[in-house]
Amino acid sequence: ACYTPTTRGAFNQNCLVSARQGSLLQLGQGLKEHIEKTKRRGTEDQSPGDGSEHVYRKTTKNRSHLCHFFPQRLLEAQNKRIDYQVDRIRQQQGKLGKQNMHLQALQGVCTISDGTCLSFPSELVTDCHELFLKGERNNGVYAIQPRNSQPFDVFCEITAGVKTVIQRLQDGSQNFNQLWEAYQKGFGSLKGEFWLGLDNIHTLTKQEELTLLVELSDWMGEAQSVHGLTTGPSGLSFSTIDRDNDLNTDINCAKRLSGGWWFSNCGQSNLNGKYCRKPNILQKTTAKEQMFWKTNHALRTTVLKIAPATVDHGYY
Repeated sequence: ACYTPTTRGAFNQNCLVSARQGSLLQLGQGLKEHIEKTKRRGTEDQSPGDGSEHVYRKTTKNRSHLCHFFPQRLLEAQNKRIDYQVDRIRQQQGKLGKQNMHLQALQGVCTISDGTCLSFPSELVTDCHELFLKGERNNGVYAIQPRNSQPFDVFCEITAGVKTVIQRLQDGSQNFNQLWEAYQKGFGSLKGEFWLGLDNIHTLTKQEELTLLVELSDWMGEAQSVHGLTTGPSGLSFSTIDRDNDLNTDINCAKRLSGGWWFSNCGQSNLNGKYCRKPNILQKTTAKEQMFWKTNHALRTTVLKIAPATVDHGYY
């Protein structure tokens, strides 16, 4: 049903994706129906009809006890079977979620070769720069798939030079004092405050040499941009409140300062620190707990972006 002769022997990709989704949904529905049947069986086992009442009316006390015991055991077995099926449905729901992401990335382009449908690689772009080369000219959230990686969403800035935003802190709506696992996977909203995730950042940086762009603003109206920082090895490891990888042997800088960062000796910078909601010059006791970049001024916004080192980062 998915074969379309007008496309030179190719399968209709929408039909193929819909068929796979329908198959997975049908599996989940089948499990739900099985649970309902199991519940009905358990109810029938608890309430035997009039034709079996003589089973429960034995002449001896011991036999009467056993007759009540076995239905209880049967009910417990049925409940265990129901719990097992519920766990199976939860597992299938997790698999459906992963399959849905895969189907979104899958273009479903197939050809017939000896009666076999052969899938070709996804047509998702590898980064925001490739998205620009394909003609996209609007800033926003896009799905990308770097080489040898699973697809994930990023915020692409395209109107003023092509850049991928990996961090944004602008209003204090997102708590950045997170554990290692959160920093590894990423958190927040790509349209608001967020951290893209160490895994995703690593996936982007390992496929090509990139330049780090740091954009800052403070409460006095001053803005600063730091360009030309490479994303190559710096000798500093990332630290969080539950993973101490900094160079200070006495304390955990992330625990002392708040937020995860590439700390050296708890100084120089921390752009994932606490958000300062009041415009002021930080006191020494609180300066290092909030967002800072080589100054004692409270930062109002901070944005980290990466872009290919081999291209111009100005207006295209």
